[in-house]
Amino acid sequence: MINNITITAIDIDGKENTFYIKVKNENGLDIFVYDNKDLLGDFFEFKVIRKGDVFKVQNMFAHDKKYRKQGLPEALIEYAKKYFQEPIYSSSTVHIRDDWLSVEGKKVWDRMESNGKAIFDKPRNRYISI
Repeated sequence: MINNITITAIDIDGKENTFYIKVKNENGLDIFVYDNKDLLGDFFEFKVIRKGDVFKVQNMFAHDKKYRKQGLPEALIEYAKKYFQEPIYSSSTVHIRDDWLSVEGKKVWDRMESNGKAIFDKPRNRYISI
């Protein structure tokens, strides 16, 4: 487990905020984001897994509403992209068994696409970080 890493995210108002993360690298990345350097209390959870030959976001969840509208998913997708030195993929926008892109997740990827940080792969119905 890697601790004492900071990450900067741009919130909905354009303000930069620093968060503290701990990272587990087991079959991908499990990232836990905190608003304090002691890594205590509620957190934002983010998980990237290897699926076939790509890395994809499997989960992003704010365990407290204070982590919403902070720009964390976008910052963490960028972090994962740099960590693996490969693009990060979304789930499919089409519901396939237990794997699909949630409404909230789609909003994240739409923002990234509008900011030139992702593209939509129409034949596969998924987003790819660029």
